[in-house]
Amino acid sequence: MMYLMLVVSFLLDGILSNFLPYMNQSLSLFTPYFSVSFLFLMVPFFRKDEEKKYYLIAILYGFFYDVFYTNLLMCHVILFVFVAFMSKKIWKNMQLNFITIPFFIALIIGIYHASFLLLLSLFNIVNPSLQSFLYLWSHSILLNIIYGEILYLILNKLNKKYHRLRS
Repeated sequence: MMYLMLVVSFLLDGILSNFLPYMNQSLSLFTPYFSVSFLFLMVPFFRKDEEKKYYLIAILYGFFYDVFYTNLLMCHVILFVFVAFMSKKIWKNMQLNFITIPFFIALIIGIYHASFLLLLSLFNIVNPSLQSFLYLWSHSILLNIIYGEILYLILNKLNKKYHRLRS
């Protein structure tokens, strides 16, 4: 079920990013980064001994994201591994629930955007500014928070069932 949701998040990123911006003639207020949100929310499904599997999924996810959506080979591989690392740290050190998830999804989307702009500036592709970061971040958190909350409820139910089956 989790892998199906992984594929759905990936496909929704492509589908919605192609259609939503055209509704507003510019960057939409509903820019999806469902892959990043799902990468954050899937952390509890991996025990400590399955950490390599989680990072392998992040690497493959980043590779396919680069190939299908951005054509910046290895850029999202690096970004998704970094997001996976930060997600593990957040889940390990913070108390997450239905109320705190929106804040942490906004945080992880901010980490993603800041890292992406930094990476693009290192390769001299774009000259980042605080204004461009805030613009990208503010135009992407609303839809991702809604998606994250829905996904959290589904995954939380699935996680409880998963733990029952494991015991």
